[in-house]
Amino acid sequence: MGMAEALFPATRQKVLKLFFLRPDAEFALREVIDAVGAGSGAVQREVARLVDCGLVFQDHRGRQKRYRVNRESPIYFELASLVTKLLGPESQIDAALQPLYPEIDIALLYGSVAKGVDHAGSDVDLLLVSDTVSLEDIFETLDPAERSLARTINPTVYTRSDFRSRIVKQQSFLTRVLDGPYILLKGNLDEFGISRQSGQD
Repeated sequence: MGMAEALFPATRQKVLKLFFLRPDAEFALREVIDAVGAGSGAVQREVARLVDCGLVFQDHRGRQKRYRVNRESPIYFELASLVTKLLGPESQIDAALQPLYPEIDIALLYGSVAKGVDHAGSDVDLLLVSDTVSLEDIFETLDPAERSLARTINPTVYTRSDFRSRIVKQQSFLTRVLDGPYILLKGNLDEFGISRQSGQD
């Protein structure tokens, strides 16, 4: 059992993910039910709990109720951070890639996710180093995470020799990626002559 499963029931995970990974969005109850993909009664109960404890606002628009996360809640930032760590791109992509990890030397996230400036519409940028895994394998493996996140995942794949060669030649794209914030999911960059710690300048 993962940490998210230990802390939150399955339906609550999906409801929290919907609201806290899309903090600028608001939803009708039917939209929440459709997005979560669980029974309407279970979703309504979870939403009602979040409203009752002040984590979600309920607004009335004519006959329709609209829901959005309450950023003024005293625990908003702490819970948003926890939801992001447990249910966000880093966690979901890491979990999705587990079956391929024996064949992957390096897996890291870069771009807006690593910088902490991503939003619900942001693509997720992923860099992989492998001599055996194909792009087709990667797209197939990442498909459930992509659908769950409702975001496009953009993988870039290098062989070990190509990755090492581009580092030595200081290829502009890789230089930008490795000089900027990144989140190392798997592997050791030291063997490629990169000693900077993940996500640090």
